[in-house]
Amino acid sequence: MPELKSEEIELGIRQAADQQTLRQLREMFQEQFRQHLTAPSITAQVKEINAIHDAFIRRAVQLAETELYEEGQGEPPVPYSFVLFGSGGRSEQTLWSDQDNGLIYEPGETRDRERIDKYFERLSARIREALETLGYPPCEGNVICTNARWRKPLADWLMMLEEWLEEPHFEHIRYVLITADARSVWGDEGLVRRLKDRLFAYTHEKPEILQSMVNNTLRRKVLLGPFGNLLKERYGEDTGSIDIKYGSYIPMVNGIRMLAIRESLHATNTLERIAALRDKGVIESNLLDDWTDAFVYSLWLRLMTPAQTEGKLFTTSGKLKVSLLDRDQIAELKRVLRIGQHLQRYVQRHGARRK
Repeated sequence: MPELKSEEIELGIRQAADQQTLRQLREMFQEQFRQHLTAPSITAQVKEINAIHDAFIRRAVQLAETELYEEGQGEPPVPYSFVLFGSGGRSEQTLWSDQDNGLIYEPGETRDRERIDKYFERLSARIREALETLGYPPCEGNVICTNARWRKPLADWLMMLEEWLEEPHFEHIRYVLITADARSVWGDEGLVRRLKDRLFAYTHEKPEILQSMVNNTLRRKVLLGPFGNLLKERYGEDTGSIDIKYGSYIPMVNGIRMLAIRESLHATNTLERIAALRDKGVIESNLLDDWTDAFVYSLWLRLMTPAQTEGKLFTTSGKLKVSLLDRDQIAELKRVLRIGQHLQRYVQRHGARRK
């Protein structure tokens, strides 16, 4: 079968009439892009990959709406937004990504609340099922629209956010940071913006909350030992591997996100957050340059991690065998991890202090 250009794949997605057609396109997308990943153009490739993921997810939501309508459930009773969290919210998904998502909707009339809630409960179940058919596994942490915590009217979201911030123990702050990465992929984008506006307003009213966020942000440490050695997996099938996702990529994501929250930036993509920090002039350019270079290399390594199909789902451990890297790549990885450590120290010193 001849290869399709990205725009042809996206057109096929928009025109797909059913989930099986979408599944076939997903399989084609996986195989085609897997063969052509290259380090020099990684940022363009990640952007392209995420545009296609967005197209798959949007079409899955549209088809779920159509199914409910054809079954007599009607159209969505109020405006809503289907949102992505995690790497999807940041537009940093690899070829293999799980379902980190939620749903925000207008409350509507009080007398209609039960009917509205029930509609979105049904819609969420259909969306989850459709995305599983496409190969997206459910989030292991249950950050997914079928979990009522991540599916509710905006007023309830705002109340929940306030509760998390007023009781800033570790788990609540983790939820706040997850919410900071929310991005609307279908529906009313204004609902997400209103939620984040409240988060940023709270950090200005009670800036002491920033320190709780910093403490949470720094929990994941860069996997570089005190003597500059890579901290590799010692047991099991991943022996000799380094956890690229949690040992390099996530620490940088978390650090940059913390600084973006401190500055009330709405951007969710990490490179866009770095650019926004540069525009504000609050961080030295040489540091931002280092963070950009290191993050891009982490993105490339993350795309290089091997993946497998479990049933109909596309998955990856996020771990990479160090033996697959040459000497120069290992040296570059160590440099990137040192920059990640410097970023974490910067966040520890400055993450809770506005300039």
